[in-house]
Amino acid sequence: MATLNIRNLPEETLRALRVAAARHGRSMEAEVRALIAREYAPAPAATPAQVQARVRALYGGAPPAGAVDDFLRHRGEDFDD
Repeated sequence: MATLNIRNLPEETLRALRVAAARHGRSMEAEVRALIAREYAPAPAATPAQVQARVRALYGGAPPAGAVDDFLRHRGEDFDD
């Protein structure tokens, strides 16, 4: 595991961190780990059913034939704008 030192943290930020940690019943170190994990956790992958629901919503309930299959087939590819 890596270690991270934070210097020059403003007192008001440290105070707010201390209060939040106490409110959540954990140490300040654990509070910072939780904040970082929540902010930078990878987004969960969408299930095919979620993709289908989103496509239906985008097209007002009637997506063009093959739209969901095309999306699923090409997901993860980089597209140039």
